[in-house]
Amino acid sequence: MVAPLSVEVQPLFRGISCPQLSRLRVTLNEIRFHNRLFEFHKPIELLLHQDEGGVWMCECCDILSVGRTPTEAALSFCEDFSMLWDEIAQLPDSDLTRQAQDTKRCILAVVKSVK
Repeated sequence: MVAPLSVEVQPLFRGISCPQLSRLRVTLNEIRFHNRLFEFHKPIELLLHQDEGGVWMCECCDILSVGRTPTEAALSFCEDFSMLWDEIAQLPDSDLTRQAQDTKRCILAVVKSVK
């Protein structure tokens, strides 16, 4: 008769704590939002960072989106990008502020096609 095997599992890194992430870089090859596909000439890089209050912010193309988590902030960015495509990128420059024109130029520079 074989004696039962007893195993005790030990944590690999006892006493070592990992710092909480407060900055992330995310690369997107495309954005799919509301049945639309924004294809990019080359992947865009989102910078996600956490402010002092714990809110996550996502930045790219002068677009600042927020969320309670990195995922929520990135999804908010995708929604904002889609909305700004309609509300800014499709308007003539004469109808836009200088900041909106800068955002428009960035959006138009990165988008290869919208399907």
